[in-house]
Amino acid sequence: MTESPYSQEAEEAVIGAVLINPHSFLTVAAFLRPEDFFFLRHAHIWEAMTRLHERKEPIDPVTLAEELSTMGKLDDVGGAPYFTHLIANTPTSVHAEIYGRIVERTAIRRRLIVAADEIKALASDENQPIEHVTTSAETVLFQVTDRNLKREFVTMKDAVNDYFDRIENLIQHQQESMGLPSGFRDLDQLLGGFQKSDLLIFAGRPGMGKCVTGDTILQLPDRYATIESLKPRHALGIPDDDGGIYYPLECDVLTPQGFKPTAYFYESGLRPTLRITTQAGFTLAGTYHHPILTSDSLGQFAWKTLAELTLDDYAVVVEHGSDYTTSRITAIQDNGWQYCYDLTVPDGQAFIANHIINHNTSFMLSTAVNVARIGARVAIFTMEMGADQLVQRIMAMETGISSHKLRLGRLSPQQYDRFVEAAGRVSRYQIFIDDTPALNPIQMRTKCRRLQHEYGIDLVFVDYLQLMNAGGQYQNNRVQEISYISRALKELARELNVPVFSAAQLSRAVEQRQDKRPVLSDLRESGSIEQDADIVMFLYRDAIYNEATEFPNQADVIVAKHRNGPTGVISLFFNEELTKFQDAVTRQVDLGDR
Repeated sequence: MTESPYSQEAEEAVIGAVLINPHSFLTVAAFLRPEDFFFLRHAHIWEAMTRLHERKEPIDPVTLAEELSTMGKLDDVGGAPYFTHLIANTPTSVHAEIYGRIVERTAIRRRLIVAADEIKALASDENQPIEHVTTSAETVLFQVTDRNLKREFVTMKDAVNDYFDRIENLIQHQQESMGLPSGFRDLDQLLGGFQKSDLLIFAGRPGMGKCVTGDTILQLPDRYATIESLKPRHALGIPDDDGGIYYPLECDVLTPQGFKPTAYFYESGLRPTLRITTQAGFTLAGTYHHPILTSDSLGQFAWKTLAELTLDDYAVVVEHGSDYTTSRITAIQDNGWQYCYDLTVPDGQAFIANHIINHNTSFMLSTAVNVARIGARVAIFTMEMGADQLVQRIMAMETGISSHKLRLGRLSPQQYDRFVEAAGRVSRYQIFIDDTPALNPIQMRTKCRRLQHEYGIDLVFVDYLQLMNAGGQYQNNRVQEISYISRALKELARELNVPVFSAAQLSRAVEQRQDKRPVLSDLRESGSIEQDADIVMFLYRDAIYNEATEFPNQADVIVAKHRNGPTGVISLFFNEELTKFQDAVTRQVDLGDR
């Protein structure tokens, strides 16, 4: 049996030091509690000292003996003569805090041993689901370490001195942001960079029901199956505000990169649909906004929704297992209201249905790359796309080669040289990617603390908030679940003292208004998210809603909430082919003498 760690000498010395110099109690009591002592007699003495201190009474052998007598514990500790023993065996009262830290460390070790026994018991119970076991184990472990995260009071003098130093440093470096630069000039000027311990929420246009009908055929490694037949029958789903439900699903489906695992099955419900037919006889039915990969007469690839297709378009199709070809679209017909479904495929984000290639953050990823370029350490938690897809987007940004060409591997010799050079450069970025689906806050916190300990963290990205879960809590109340998650993200930002940047979904109410610019009330479950966030930003692109827009490549970042500063609108340039955001070019034009 493992012997419990303790230090009798340190326990006696810390109590003796307080009896010699009662003023040292304040310093040690800030972190040491009665339950931290291994010997019960010492725990009783420390509890009595705490009670005296709370009543603002002096701590000395006489008052301590009286308090212990009142508690009925004086005889248990050995009576007043024991105090003389403690004082005589204390080397010096100057080291009271050091003695206290030794006692604290041994107490933590004992709690860890107890926690290990509890975790062992949890792991041995085969009747418990493994998800419950791992979550409970992490909770038990955090109960041991949570106490060390409590903050002590900071005097106004210390707080003002720290703030004065920050302002003085800012005055001396006028061109630098106070926080971590986003890489976007105008946004940094408005926000002052991303501030430590801030929770930033970024929300864009909601998905537009990109789903196919239930009879759509998908290729699995061992068979063909309809998409409807893949729906999990016993899994708990994550509802959205459009009547749809996400279900965790792991199965391999055919993609342009071969068989890849899915992350989610999405049940959209009844939707108006279109059916297309190609010259080669392939058909596909889906919602108006479901995109497929097309090619024009020059061989340029582009994603188009079913509603955008014309009879002049060519669909990219797969024949004989993995050969890509094109087939002209010969018919586009109304298909009525149908139950529709979708898959989220992290590695590649595209799947092949009825032989036609279907497609299912960019601002956050552009920001992550900008921050990583200056040497910052970035953690990315992505629950919607996988590490392969993130890397592909980063490579498109860094090389200037379209994602479609990278996805299909169609690179010219010059493009391949750029790709090789960029791959070496990007591999040195300190970006850490976790693509675990349906992550809960406890798991994320565990991974962040481990990453901070091993490498350090400067910024955390979460994509996206509504795809997280509460680890089994609030299963029947989505609003409370989102409240718990957003509060946990804010606590994570404060604990790590780094900005936490999370994507979030907008309510589809924005699609029903004439003015499509998002406002705070458009945040899904907005009450808790808006309350916890220090900054809320929205992305608006007029080109999505207005084909005749004068600025097809302009993207507006709307800062709708800024707890510690001004709000405003920042315009960026969006390269759709590379899914990349850049600073808009500003030119001074002299209108005089014209």
